Amino acid sequence: MVAMLDKPRYHNRKGGVSVNMLRVVDRNMNFVYMLAGWEGSAADDRVLCDTVNRAIGLNVPSGQYSLVDNGYMNCSGFLAP
Repeated sequence: MVAMLDKPRYHNRKGGVSVNMLRVVDRNMNFVYMLAGWEGSAADDRVLCDTVNRAIGLNVPSGQYSLVDNGYMNCSGFLAP
């Protein structure tokens, strides 16, 4: 739910109101990280950058990669198609 006062910030590119949710699963499809709350219009890279910079954020161990969709760029720890 988005409070009425905040709805203008949460309009997405299609005109609706939405909230971004970043989810990470391991090889067994178990959730290992979740972050919800970003505005629906926020770019994927912006959400990911916030996630890795949080005190208790997403940490990809050195030498490993998380597969991401084409909304992201290849960077340290993340591999896009």
